[in-house]
Amino acid sequence: MLDLETLDSELTEKLMVAEEAIYTNLDDPMVNWNAATLQTIFSKLNLTCEFQQESQTTQIYISQQLIKRWFTPQNAKRPAYIDHLSAILTASEIKQIRRLFDRQLQQRTVTWGSTLLWISG
Repeated sequence: MLDLETLDSELTEKLMVAEEAIYTNLDDPMVNWNAATLQTIFSKLNLTCEFQQESQTTQIYISQQLIKRWFTPQNAKRPAYIDHLSAILTASEIKQIRRLFDRQLQQRTVTWGSTLLWISG
């Protein structure tokens, strides 16, 4: 969604690492699974299931309030985007990223991708 060309290469790399960590966090039940891990779990429970994975895109309007929510610290139970970034980036670097979001995304509609997993058994 963001054009990272205006960031220096070190900050770009740190941002990419921070974002990847969001989706590979083994302690987060919202992201710590995929089709293969669910197949393994169901198999261990002697459940036979069929899995169908589907990619989906939708248009999302990025409002000032949405960006504010992403960059407002939350609780440890369900951290916000800024909380994830804070694990790797400094406060100054996060401010740069926030300014980039404001300049490039605020009040714009973007294509948002997600993956659905249909399970039947």
